[in-house]
Amino acid sequence: MYPMKRSVVEARETRTSILAAGLASFAELGWERTTFVGVGARAGVTRGAVHHHFPDKVSLLTAGLDEGWADAAAPLLEALAARDVPGGQRLVEFVAGYVLALTGDDRFRRLAIVSTIVAPQAVALEAGLAAKRRGMSAWEDGIREALTDTAFRPGVTADIAVLAIVTLIHGLTMTAATQPELLPADTAGAHGLATGCVHGLVA
Repeated sequence: MYPMKRSVVEARETRTSILAAGLASFAELGWERTTFVGVGARAGVTRGAVHHHFPDKVSLLTAGLDEGWADAAAPLLEALAARDVPGGQRLVEFVAGYVLALTGDDRFRRLAIVSTIVAPQAVALEAGLAAKRRGMSAWEDGIREALTDTAFRPGVTADIAVLAIVTLIHGLTMTAATQPELLPADTAGAHGLATGCVHGLVA
């Protein structure tokens, strides 16, 4: 019985390693240049082992995005859901947290880059893109809820504020992918950037 249990554990560990290697490869090499041979080499397993867990690149990318975002976004959603904190401050913490995750968490940065830049190249990746849309929908709901107790700047509406913050998130991701040195990696800098952006929308 023990060997069987060990085998299940090893299979899960191998799958986790393959997912991490796949995400890293997609982020660094893109959709076309990522191969199962390369992913296997990064994970320390054979190409056949990668195929055993994922029949093709679409399934690998789908699982990486779906399972990755399931827990990576949790701290950001917690910041948005902190109802004992004023809405404007919740938004500042959300944006600052996103910046710090991009600069300080390799897995988060890879998830963001792969979702924004790589996934759209995989035209058949409906499930993975759907997972990202579900994640963004949760973020948008949290942003909108945080705006319910805030006063907007003249000419700003809730819809405009949500769009502006979501657009900011995408812009920060593109910057992380192309010019990461421009993003503040310290808490003070991230909060300064977030405060400037958010308080251009709300009082």
